[in-house]
Amino acid sequence: MLVLLLMRCIYLLLLLPFLAECFTVTKIAVPSSPVVYGGSTKPVENFDPFNFASTNDRSLFFREAELKHGRLAMVAATTIPLVEQFTHSPSIHGFSNLPDNVQIGIIMLTFISEFSSMLRGWQNPTKNLFRLNDDYQPGDLGFDISNNRDINMINKELNNGRLAMIASLGMMAQELVTQKALFY
Repeated sequence: MLVLLLMRCIYLLLLLPFLAECFTVTKIAVPSSPVVYGGSTKPVENFDPFNFASTNDRSLFFREAELKHGRLAMVAATTIPLVEQFTHSPSIHGFSNLPDNVQIGIIMLTFISEFSSMLRGWQNPTKNLFRLNDDYQPGDLGFDISNNRDINMINKELNNGRLAMIASLGMMAQELVTQKALFY
């Protein structure tokens, strides 16, 4: 039963790019404002030692990836200690201890969010690989709850995300080395 469910999920994941081609995303005509590109903050401004962001397209692509990873790291840096307060065991292996259907559900939600983000802000990958739309603000999830083009808020989110990436990496490394919970 579980193998059959897993096989169906794998087939669905393999078909998602082709199914996404069948749908068209219609954009509502709104006055577009320019894309705000933040992240170059003191004390290390324009830090790119390997020249990854050599063009504007590449820099927007990496900014989108940095925002997504920073948001996930902020969630991880919060939930790792929180889960350990209830389980009193290292949470590094917590995902593998979940039931299989919960694991598949979490993975499917991740894929759904990624594909909705791609349909919203990315150009057709069969024509322009790894290219964002010209009017797409990196990190925009489509919620109109705040002004996502405020440079100060963008810089704060990026800096907090960078710190959270380092913090969650440190927590995971500590748990893998010690095989103990963080605060026990």
